[in-house]
Amino acid sequence: MRKVHLIFAITTLLPGLDLGSIVNATINYLGYRFLYEISRKGVGYGDVRLAFLIGLYSSSFFQTLISLVWAIVTGK
Repeated sequence: MRKVHLIFAITTLLPGLDLGSIVNATINYLGYRFLYEISRKGVGYGDVRLAFLIGLYSSSFFQTLISLVWAIVTGK
């Protein structure tokens, strides 16, 4: 992944970033890092490098999904 791709990916997330997203992304990164170390490098380091970004996107997606369901349920 090139630096320009990373910058583009993060800028698309900027409107939805909050502390919860960053915490979830950090936990995701640490989980992948732990698996990388424990599996004797059986998990590729590229997965570890992308884990934070994947955590940001999945957290943002689930927050959007929860907001959408809440809006449908409450009618707001």
